[in-house]
Amino acid sequence: MAGLLLGINAALAPGPLLVLTISETLRHGFKAGVEVALAPFITDLPVIVLVLVLLRKMGQSEPIMGLITLAGGVYLLFLAYGNFKAGKIIAIEFEETKKRKSFQKAIITNFLNPNPYLFWSTIGGGYLINGSARHNIVFLTIFYMMLVGGKVVLAFLAYYGRAYLQSHVYRFCMGGLGVFMLFFSGMFFYKAMKLLFY
Repeated sequence: MAGLLLGINAALAPGPLLVLTISETLRHGFKAGVEVALAPFITDLPVIVLVLVLLRKMGQSEPIMGLITLAGGVYLLFLAYGNFKAGKIIAIEFEETKKRKSFQKAIITNFLNPNPYLFWSTIGGGYLINGSARHNIVFLTIFYMMLVGGKVVLAFLAYYGRAYLQSHVYRFCMGGLGVFMLFFSGMFFYKAMKLLFY
């Protein structure tokens, strides 16, 4: 459930990769949008490895894990706030060109995007550190299916139904996900308090 909801939220949350997915789709077509959506498969792996190495070294300290969990709760509040404040996606005029570098743009954009670093050093890293190997495989598989799949769907909608993205449906979905983010935030705060004070 966590992988499902967090993945969907990551796919739909306003940010550099979302804007790039839509802009490249509208400028170069559906295939370009899919290329952008696939970028996290490349950019996130070194981030996850680095975070896991650091967290496993600090994992024996309950106060440190409590602080990391507390940071995760705060970040989830930030995500929820972003969901509730989400407005319409900006429409970009369609411009078909022969040359494009959508995948390269996405790689650079996501490496420079602070969101993956924040997510994997707080929320995602906490799940992976505390989970078994089987749990982590399931979590990562579902998370990336939702993250990449969600952006592919958005690219499809941007290319074949731009008017849909301008409707209230997008904001309604983001508001609903914001409620779930608040729920997860409460869980993180509760766990952080137990680690820090009990």
